[in-house]
Amino acid sequence: MRFDPERFTSENIAKRPFSSFVPFGEGPRSCVGKRLGMLQAKVGLIAVLRNFKITLSEKTKMPIQFEKSGLFLNPEGKIWINLETIE
Repeated sequence: MRFDPERFTSENIAKRPFSSFVPFGEGPRSCVGKRLGMLQAKVGLIAVLRNFKITLSEKTKMPIQFEKSGLFLNPEGKIWINLETIE
């Protein structure tokens, strides 16, 4: 496979199937691992939320400022948290 810029013209993009570059696929034949991965992430998050009290650490600069550039909403610096076990 080689780089061919003609592949990315609007005409060629229209010819491609919708889910060509979706990593887990799309629709009824999507990857089974997608659902398993989401389930594992949810179970892990539930385990943390059930067993720990989550608070902001004093190390976190308030108010939280966000980077102005980029596609995603990223904080400037780090957000530190404290986890306390719930008895």
